[in-house]
Amino acid sequence: NRKMFMEALEAACAKATDDRLVAVIAIDLDGFKPVNDVLGHHAGDLLLMKIARRLLDLTENAPGALAARFGGDEFLVMLQEVNGPEAAESFAERLREELRQANLISGHRVAIDATIG
Repeated sequence: NRKMFMEALEAACAKATDDRLVAVIAIDLDGFKPVNDVLGHHAGDLLLMKIARRLLDLTENAPGALAARFGGDEFLVMLQEVNGPEAAESFAERLREELRQANLISGHRVAIDATIG
């Protein structure tokens, strides 16, 4: 996943112009470690899969967008053909709001936040 993302990012950057920008949004899940510690690694894995599905759902509707798990509780989203920083910021805020939605994991309601940059 990481290798594929980096190859796609390299290709997108090679095609980037002043009118065709590329943005990379880094996402680190806040409060993920306690999920593993309290509910176990299986619950943590289920949460990561739910987060990944949400990211994929959001990026499927954005032309040239790509999401990938980069490691642990870190994800990257690449946006191609971005009009400017404001468009990337707006998309990042939508990501954050979506990630804040509670998840039902092993019968427990789990809410997490994300640091996004």
